[in-house]
Amino acid sequence: MQRDKPYWLAAGVALMGAIWLWQGLKLPQTDQYAHIGPGLPVTLVGAALIFLGAILAWQIRQGVRFEAQEAEDVDLDAGVSWRSLGLAAVAAAVPMVTMQSLGFVITCIISFWLVARAFRAPRPLLDLLVGAVLSVTAFFLFRKLGVQLGPLAPFLGV
Repeated sequence: MQRDKPYWLAAGVALMGAIWLWQGLKLPQTDQYAHIGPGLPVTLVGAALIFLGAILAWQIRQGVRFEAQEAEDVDLDAGVSWRSLGLAAVAAAVPMVTMQSLGFVITCIISFWLVARAFRAPRPLLDLLVGAVLSVTAFFLFRKLGVQLGPLAPFLGV
C-alpha cells in the first residue's frame, strides 16, 4: 500500500457505515402507524456509507487524487477559521445542554443564531427573528403530526 493513497479515508467511511448499520439493525425497521420504523433510516444510511466507502476505495485504487479544487470566491490558502468552527460546534452541542430546561423552540433559536454567527451573517437580530419563525413553525408542525416535543416554553410552564 502506497503512502500517497488514503485508503484510511475509505476504511473510515465504511467503518462509520458499519456502526450505523449495526446499531440500526437493533431498532425496529417497520412500524404499524407509518410503516417506517426508527431503525430503517439508520440502516439505510449505514448501508449507503458502506457503499460510498467501497466506491471511495475503488477511486483511490484507480489513482484519483483528492485535492482542493478551485471555486468562486474561495481562498484555498486560507487557514481554518477556529472561531467559526467553534461556534458551529457549540451550536451542535446546545441541544444536549438546553433542550430539557429551555425547550425545543428556544434551543433551536439559539442553535440557529450560533450557526448564523459561524457563517458571519451580517444581521444578528434578523437571525434571531428568522430562527424564531422557523422554530415556532417547526414546533407546531411537529405537534400537528402528533410528535410531542414537550411544552412550548418549559421554564414558563407553557
